[in-house]
Amino acid sequence: MEARKRKEAPTVSCTSNFPTSIDFSWSSITAHSGYQVSIDSGVTWLTPSSGGQGTEHKVTELKPQDSITF
Repeated sequence: MEARKRKEAPTVSCTSNFPTSIDFSWSSITAHSGYQVSIDSGVTWLTPSSGGQGTEHKVTELKPQDSITF
C-alpha cells in the first residue's frame, strides 16, 4: 500500500489591519471542498466571511488588547 502525498497548506497573509479589524487572505488549493477558519486555535470553526469557497476572512470587533491566531 502506498501512502498519499500530503497537499501543501495554503499560504496565509494579513492583507490589511485597522484598530478594530484585520483582513486575512490565503492561496487557493486544488481539489478542496470548501474552507473553514478558526481564530481560537481550532476550538471553533467558521465559514470564511467571503463564503465557503472564498479565500478571504475579516475579523471584526477587535479591541486593542486582542490577539488573533489564524
